[in-house]
Amino acid sequence: SVLGPIVAAAAMLLLAVPPAGALAAPHRAPSYAPSAKSVSLRLGDVLQVLGRGFSAGDTRSSKPTAMGECTSTPPVTDYTVNFMGPLRTKGVLTVISDVYTYKSAAGPVCHLKYDISENKILGRTLGEMTTVHGVGSQAFLLDTTGPKTKEAPVYTLGLNFARGVYRALIIVQSNQKINAAELIKLGKLVDGRMRHTR
Repeated sequence: SVLGPIVAAAAMLLLAVPPAGALAAPHRAPSYAPSAKSVSLRLGDVLQVLGRGFSAGDTRSSKPTAMGECTSTPPVTDYTVNFMGPLRTKGVLTVISDVYTYKSAAGPVCHLKYDISENKILGRTLGEMTTVHGVGSQAFLLDTTGPKTKEAPVYTLGLNFARGVYRALIIVQSNQKINAAELIKLGKLVDGRMRHTR
């Protein structure tokens, strides 16, 4: 059943959006905000790191509305894109990239701090969190792979990181155990663009 991995990915995406946030209809990014799309994961990145056979899927641009803990630092834009891979490509089923931009770096800092505190409170209910270095100014991996069953497992691993006015979440789902180093490589490609975007 694919319901389990879909639920896991949805749960991870919920960690990426502002607490109690909602997404409005697609719109053009305000002129004062850097473009989330300009730094987002690209098909070329996925092919470079994970190999051939992937294709670009749906994309979405929207303006999130912040509520809850980080109301004073709401995100300005959100850009989401996914990439689909055949089973022969290291078992990877899908890659999801979600990037937010903010008016200032206080926004990403607030939201990552909130995500980390929520994980500490709820523990493995949300997944297993691991702090990582070398990508973004702050980053963590979140493993939301479900418990073992008689069916073949679908592994789900996400990288959540911030750099300046950006916050990104990259999720990989696979029918094989995911190489965290490859997920971090994908993050570094996005992080590199964040460093050079003004």
